[in-house]
Amino acid sequence: RSLPLREDSNGVSAAGLTKVPILNVEEALNVLKIGSLHRTTASTLMNMSSSRSHAVFSIRVSQFFEGNGDNDNATTSQIVFVDLAGSERVKK
Repeated sequence: RSLPLREDSNGVSAAGLTKVPILNVEEALNVLKIGSLHRTTASTLMNMSSSRSHAVFSIRVSQFFEGNGDNDNATTSQIVFVDLAGSERVKK
């Protein structure tokens, strides 16, 4: 199913996505596993369980420093993993 894109003052996002707060690596891996179970797969000539859907897994990590409580004392990083359906067709 397609997810409609929305744009607001915070940027562009896809409607219907799920944001899950996590506190450790085990929780992140569990969320990734749950998401993988919802992907659609089908057999192709190149791969017996080829993905038929795209997947995006985004991790945002924030580190807060002791101080006066404002956002100047925080550092945030984000990494986005993207798995495109059909990408296994890349010539070897």
